[in-house]
Amino acid sequence: RSIRLRGLEGEEIPVQIHDVQQTTTAIALASGPRGVLDVYRVRASFRAVLPSMGYTTCFLKTDLNPNRWKAAAKPPNIIENEYLRVVVNPNGTFDMTARTGDWQETFAGLGLFIDSGDNGDGYTFSPPPFNRVVSSVGAHPRIAKVGTGVCLQQLRIEYDFELPIGLDDARQRRRDETIVCPITVDLILREGSQRLEIAVTIDNRVKDHRLQMRFPTGFRGVTQASSAMQFDVVTRAVNPEPITPGDWWVEDPPDTFPMHGWMDVSAADASSGLCVIAHGLHEFAVAAHDESADVSLTLLRAVGYLGARRDPTTIIGGAGPGIPTPEAQLQQTLHYRIALYPHSGAWASADVWQQAHEFLNPPRVVTSVPHSGEHDPRQRGLQISGDNVVLSSLKQSEDGQALIIRLYNPSLEVATATLTLPIDIATAHTATLQEQILEVLRIEEQRRLKCDIPAKTIMTLHIQPKSM
Repeated sequence: RSIRLRGLEGEEIPVQIHDVQQTTTAIALASGPRGVLDVYRVRASFRAVLPSMGYTTCFLKTDLNPNRWKAAAKPPNIIENEYLRVVVNPNGTFDMTARTGDWQETFAGLGLFIDSGDNGDGYTFSPPPFNRVVSSVGAHPRIAKVGTGVCLQQLRIEYDFELPIGLDDARQRRRDETIVCPITVDLILREGSQRLEIAVTIDNRVKDHRLQMRFPTGFRGVTQASSAMQFDVVTRAVNPEPITPGDWWVEDPPDTFPMHGWMDVSAADASSGLCVIAHGLHEFAVAAHDESADVSLTLLRAVGYLGARRDPTTIIGGAGPGIPTPEAQLQQTLHYRIALYPHSGAWASADVWQQAHEFLNPPRVVTSVPHSGEHDPRQRGLQISGDNVVLSSLKQSEDGQALIIRLYNPSLEVATATLTLPIDIATAHTATLQEQILEVLRIEEQRRLKCDIPAKTIMTLHIQPKSM
């Protein structure tokens, strides 16, 4: 009926059980053939303090008595911790107030769904000439709290989102016939976290459309947005450069931009910002108008062709041979992991990289029976500190004799990296991407070294441990 957790010092750790399922698992037998064991699979949450790139140990046992941990009661549409307060509105959008020290910012109307017809192809979005845009602004979703609120608080928003089934035969307009596409949004706020996590599940039953989730910032005068890219952060103008009168372009300039993990938009005076972190989603747009700069994250594009023939409205002369791609209509249930990180200042001074990496690389839990071993029950791995110092690679050198650590600095200022290793260092050098040794690095202590990374620079470190 419950589980009990204790830390290394014997302290009891609060835990929330989400569900318990009876199932079977395969086990290896000493005789060779595989056996089957009936087990209970428990999905639970607890707060663990983990050393950087390391591990810790907790001790678990089952109990017949229910968990006694309780959280403070809050209204049914509110979740709140020491950093964030989230209030869900009747239509399913939510307002989020962030506070850290003397800084505070409120974002209203977050999480609006916008759905447009799409007669484009696998390459390019194109709204049909006679488009119909559907939004959740007038929705009446079911809103309920989930769980006990221990360690994390969760609100569930369930929509019956009614959408046109597809385009007409001429691919010029959306059909009048509609069907319900269920959408579930779970807002998750963890104890001690400055991020609001959003889990979205969509049962996509319609075709030829693009679905976006919109996050208004309330920032006025925004002209640019930034996003993580390969070894860099790229800042772009949010409005595409207009075509000069008299010029002729084959294709309209896009109003969406790529992202690798996160994008960020800041107020014009850089007093506040909102970072949108997404696992596996790579396209965003920012619509800047008088009252707000609204971020739209593309959740899906369901299209029927690799090339869209002469259908698109965004390109002159067509876009390829029109090869059917029925599986690109994504007629399936889709799951998304998103997080919002509101912050003071611009992205370069707001710890955005760490917040994104923590969300995109969650810790893993491994269960084991008690056993003897040579390692400590808690162990720290590589520790890296420094503003805008990003770890790209940690690997054994190609010759097997050293440790390769690849860092980069995506900011416009010099970044100082401090590295603390769990092993003693014999020598340290900078190196090329091909791992050819360049300059000697000074070792401050047996396990610590510092290096300055110039702006917009990739730096590879060749570390020779005293024992490998």
